[in-house]
Amino acid sequence: MLLILMLNLLLLQQVTVQVASSLSCNNTMPDHIKVAARSGSIVIGGLFNIARNDPNDPNLCIYRNFAGIQRAIMLRYLIDEVGAKFEQDFNMSLGYEFYDTCSSPVLTTQAATILSQNQQVVGVAGVDFKDFVKRSATQTTAFQIPTFVYMYNDDELMDSRKFPTLFALSDTEEAEARSIIQVLRKMGSHFMDIWYHPFSKQMAEFIYHNYTVSVGCGRLEEVHSFEDIPKIGQMLNLTGGHPSDVQLILSNSYNTTKATLKYMVDELKFRDKIYILGYSVGRERYLDTYKDILTFEKAGNSSILLPIPDLSNSQTAIEAIEKVFNVDWSEKPVRDRVDEIYSYMLSSRKEHGKDFQVTNWMPHVIAGFELLIQSIYENLNKKSNGMKYCPMSLRKDVYKTIIEEDRTVHIDSPFLSADIKLTNKTVGTGYKVGIYQVFTEKYDTLGRTYPDSIDITNPGLLQQIQDMYESECSKPCAPGYYRIFEERGMRHLPCCWTCSKCPLNHYTTEYNQNFCQKCSSSEASTEALTGCVNTTESYIKPDSTMFIIGSTIAPTGFIMVIICAVYIMVNEERPVIKASDPAYIYAVLFSLCIAYAGSLVPLMKPSPNTCTAEYLIIVLFATLISVNLLFKCMKIYQIFMASKNFKRPKFASLLKTTGQTAMNFTVLGVNAALLILDRYTRDGLSWKFHRVQYTDHTPTHLMCHPSDMVFVFLPMVVPGACFLATLWLALKMRGFPHNFRETLNIFAATFIVLLCSVMFLGGYSLSPSTIKSFLRTLVVQITATAFLTCLFIPKIVVLIWKKGGVEEEKKEMNANVKKFSTVNPANMQRVGKAVILLSRASSKNLKVPDIVPADNN
Repeated sequence: MLLILMLNLLLLQQVTVQVASSLSCNNTMPDHIKVAARSGSIVIGGLFNIARNDPNDPNLCIYRNFAGIQRAIMLRYLIDEVGAKFEQDFNMSLGYEFYDTCSSPVLTTQAATILSQNQQVVGVAGVDFKDFVKRSATQTTAFQIPTFVYMYNDDELMDSRKFPTLFALSDTEEAEARSIIQVLRKMGSHFMDIWYHPFSKQMAEFIYHNYTVSVGCGRLEEVHSFEDIPKIGQMLNLTGGHPSDVQLILSNSYNTTKATLKYMVDELKFRDKIYILGYSVGRERYLDTYKDILTFEKAGNSSILLPIPDLSNSQTAIEAIEKVFNVDWSEKPVRDRVDEIYSYMLSSRKEHGKDFQVTNWMPHVIAGFELLIQSIYENLNKKSNGMKYCPMSLRKDVYKTIIEEDRTVHIDSPFLSADIKLTNKTVGTGYKVGIYQVFTEKYDTLGRTYPDSIDITNPGLLQQIQDMYESECSKPCAPGYYRIFEERGMRHLPCCWTCSKCPLNHYTTEYNQNFCQKCSSSEASTEALTGCVNTTESYIKPDSTMFIIGSTIAPTGFIMVIICAVYIMVNEERPVIKASDPAYIYAVLFSLCIAYAGSLVPLMKPSPNTCTAEYLIIVLFATLISVNLLFKCMKIYQIFMASKNFKRPKFASLLKTTGQTAMNFTVLGVNAALLILDRYTRDGLSWKFHRVQYTDHTPTHLMCHPSDMVFVFLPMVVPGACFLATLWLALKMRGFPHNFRETLNIFAATFIVLLCSVMFLGGYSLSPSTIKSFLRTLVVQITATAFLTCLFIPKIVVLIWKKGGVEEEKKEMNANVKKFSTVNPANMQRVGKAVILLSRASSKNLKVPDIVPADNN
């Protein structure tokens, strides 16, 4: 028998050589399918499905395959990385020879034949289509070349008599089917629908015949492409219209799987299902897309179960892999057609708005190369120095080393860390089972499953799945659950019910409730869904950044105001203070104290009392600061207008302290009347405390907000008019001498406040509630700081740095008055003397003449 087999292999080899020779002689092999090559003492070949053959021109490849070209780049990179060390260790060069099969069976056979003829080739990375694998493996088997495949696998490919040198980096379809059955048994599912792609037909039929029909019932239907998806609805109608709780989707395409899920949820209105996805599309990287489809509103308490093979679940350095590809390919030197193709494909994908993504099967390519290169190393190390290996003998020994029984290959590269063990020429040591639940929006690991066993590491998660998707006839539904009465084909009797968990923000308090009650809009359900609690409140918390900033600025500014007041009181006899009118100074400082203290109120937890206090403080501050600034400007303006002709000011009596007091109390009285009118005619002040909830079951925002904008702004009309008048007068007096230009400081401070107010109003309405409170604090603090800095800091600086006596300050004032150029210099000389006399008279409490002393900074 062994002799017959050897004769058959010899005959096959001779036939293959003849076919290859014929192809070579006729030169029917298109030159463009050889995408990369580098000669070497030992060569690793590659067959990659990078393009498709143009049906109108067999020598033209179109429609580039992004995953195929990535696999070629990675294999070439791995060979390059090992090459230098390999040559140093064995004085032998390591080369490669890659071909694009163009999705053509003919070209696949031709490329595999050429590789088989090359005596330096000791290993081949195979193609990724099952039919093409068989065609290429027929050639490489004849020459005993180890060949690894990574996407498709079945018992036929692993038949040692047909393909003795072929090994796979993925499980056989039957092994995967047995692993899925282990999960189904634990879940207790007896009714299941299976939708499969033709490539997964063997796996689907194995599950159906060996599990589904033996424990219950279900459907089995082929869904090949987008056009076949409506067949799901047709099949449901033919079999009673009731979908099972478990939907098993065995597709080879992520896009088809996505479209299938969308059709089930949007068109067929599937709810409360568990979707099991085959591992080719059941990757965690696709989970975000599946989440967008399976929302609670549409899909109810659905779940997604992903069986992920060990090699895909190993410690893969994705960043290291992506680094191989994240280079500027437009600037990279072109070595071969691989670079040309990939650069073209990147620009094409960029034009179509497609993101860069590394293919799922990269760990399998890396593992296959590691198995080859480690086996080559092991066999070359066995040879004595100087002895050469016969290529045919090396091929056999490399393959034997790879599939050696009870041998585990440890891979520890920058890209992959895993332990690989081949059983029956297949890498398949188990699957990690992950479950995503729509209700909880969490993805957790259930355990690991094998073809003949299952290891549950999260029994709580398993219990949840069993509770949601398994019948509970006559069992009471506990609080937090409700009963569903529904016929489900052969699985339930009409009198049976299923307990289902209440949706979020719904609850039940008793056993066996037929529906869940909804929490009010200001409440949210408890974690056990057995009641409702009030939603959280949103306001500025004491540990927030905004509170810390505001509570730091306020006391700092308050202390600065107190320091200024004390220093001014100590130096009250200095001309710079007496000329500025101490009554005006203390009135403004008092208003600044109110501002800094009141700026803390918006940072407190909003309440009716804090909202009222905040509003009254703002009105009081605005009134005092605006009236006193206007009074100061009017006083300076009247004095200088009168001093031109040495006449008494028109309203001299009003420019005294009594006039200032009367003006303050008049405006305060007007605003007090407006506030009383607002209070007693509109059910309280219009600046009110509000509890606002933008959407149901979300946090409640505590805020102070106007209920009537007109009444809120009425008390600010007079202070606002005073501010504008102050700006106008200060601007009008811009030509006054330097020592009488306190109005310019008033103008600067008032302008800053006006600009700040405009910016505040512009962004206030668009801001969240907490930001609004902080903005109110900030605008008051900026206003107070602007007045403190512009009006009082210059005085303090003068008091500190000018240490001369009172007489020296008077001489300086007299000299500065001479600079006033709007009247006759001789007259201004007299004005200066009058100012000095008036200052002396004031210090000795003498009678003040008709000319009022001019103002001084």
